[in-house]
Amino acid sequence: MSESPIFYDETDFFSRQHNYSLTALSSGKGSKLGRFYRDATKYQLTVNVVGNTEEQAHELLNEMNRLFERDVFSALPGKLFVNEQYINCYIVSSKSVDRLHAGTMFLVTLDILAEQPIWISEERHDFLTFTDGSEIGFKFPTAFPLGFTAGNGSRQLLVDHYVSCPMKISVFGPCSNPEFIIGENTYRVNGTLLSGERYEIDQRTKTVIKVTNSGEIVNAFNLRNKTESVFEPIKPGENILSYNGDFAIEITIFYERSEPLWS
Repeated sequence: MSESPIFYDETDFFSRQHNYSLTALSSGKGSKLGRFYRDATKYQLTVNVVGNTEEQAHELLNEMNRLFERDVFSALPGKLFVNEQYINCYIVSSKSVDRLHAGTMFLVTLDILAEQPIWISEERHDFLTFTDGSEIGFKFPTAFPLGFTAGNGSRQLLVDHYVSCPMKISVFGPCSNPEFIIGENTYRVNGTLLSGERYEIDQRTKTVIKVTNSGEIVNAFNLRNKTESVFEPIKPGENILSYNGDFAIEITIFYERSEPLWS
């Protein structure tokens, strides 16, 4: 919302609060910290809605209302972006004021509810198949620091963050019992994929599904490796990913922050 015909005026996105629980010490001298946590958060955002004509401005306002109401009535949050980061949220109220009294520019104040006040940026990495020690085509974002180790099928992933990050992992067939290692954790699904099928491991929702060639979604939660968790997030810093190259992997890393990056 930073470009015409809708651009932001002011917001309180760049603020955060961590709640905490305390237990009084039996000595009566202070308290012991229990845990930190964050409640659902309400933000406010003011935007300018500008149309070349009164009709165009009204169309923009109607379209905004349609999108906001759709999310509320479906109980499915939308994504609100600030640069390359987004937060999952609902627009729960709005108030519009005609700034020029000409019907072409409106100042709209939005109340935003985030069940989880987390700003997310995504980083995707594709690992394609390789044979006989030769890569067929690994593809990475140019901004992602990457080092190659001496061993075939090993890659060095640098996670530039201060906490562990959840991932969404897709493994593509054909393959049987696909397994790979990140750091010290083994990720494995005990099943078979045909060509065109895939497993999806979503660490945020704690789900494992199989997507067939027809698009059918099959619950594969019970096929996951139970010795080491497929929901283990990737740690900050350098991580070695190792696998045999028989199947393709797509990994999306979710960087989570309490407020958007300043830029």
